Amino acid sequence: MQKPRLQTLKYALGILAATAALAARAGGSAFGDATLPEQIIQETTLLDQLDRQITTAESQLKQLADGFGADGLQPWQTDQIKAALTNLVNIIAQAQGVSYTAQDVAQKVTETYGDPGQRISNYSRKVADWTANTNSQIAAALKQYQLNAQDMQTQQDALRIIEVKTQSASGTKDLLQASNQIGGLMVTQIQKLQSDMQAGNQLIANRMGQQANQDTHKNDALKSWLDNDAAQADAIKNLASPAH
Repeated sequence: MQKPRLQTLKYALGILAATAALAARAGGSAFGDATLPEQIIQETTLLDQLDRQITTAESQLKQLADGFGADGLQPWQTDQIKAALTNLVNIIAQAQGVSYTAQDVAQKVTETYGDPGQRISNYSRKVADWTANTNSQIAAALKQYQLNAQDMQTQQDALRIIEVKTQSASGTKDLLQASNQIGGLMVTQIQKLQSDMQAGNQLIANRMGQQANQDTHKNDALKSWLDNDAAQADAIKNLASPAH
C-alpha cells in the first residue's frame, strides 16, 4: 500500500474541506462542499482501521481452526470462538458499508461537479463489482462447509447462525473452517478496496479541485467586470453632473 500517497490525498481533501466550509459559511452549499471531503476522509480512515483489524482477525481465526478439537469444547473456548466469528462478521459488514458509501459519494460528486470522461462513474462501477465479487467469494466459502449464504443475508442473520451453530461441536467446526477461509480472502479484498478507493478518491479530489479553481476564476472575472462597470457608471455620472 502506498501510505505516503494516501497521506497526501488526505491532506488535499482536508484543504478542500476547509476551503469549502468557509465558502458554505459565506453562503455556499453546505452539502457537497463542506461535508463531502470530510466524509471521504472518514471512509479512508475507517478502511485503514479495517485493514489492520482483518489481519489480526484472520490470524486469530487460523489459530482457533488449527487448535479446534471436535470433542469436549470448554465454555471458554466456545465464547472465544463466538467472539472471533462475531468480529469477522462486523468487519465484513463495515467493509461492505464503506463500499456502498463510496458509490454514493461518487454519484454525488458526479451530480454536483460533473464527470468529464466518465472516470468517476467507472470508479463507482469498480467498487460495485468489488461488492458483488466479495459476496460471491464468501458464498462459495460457506457452501464448502454446508453453510448457505442465503441464511446470512444481513449482519443480524449471520450473528443468529453463529449462535445456533456454536451449540454443537460439528456446527462450530464448520463455522470455524469457513470463517478461516473467509478471513483470508477478506484480507485480500479489503486491500483491493483500499487500492481502488485511493485511486477513485484521487480522481474525486482532482475533480473537486478543478471545479473550485474554475469557480474562483469565474468569481474573479465577475468581480472585475462589476468593478469596471461600477467605475464606468461613476464616470458617466460625473460627466452628466453640472460643473461646480
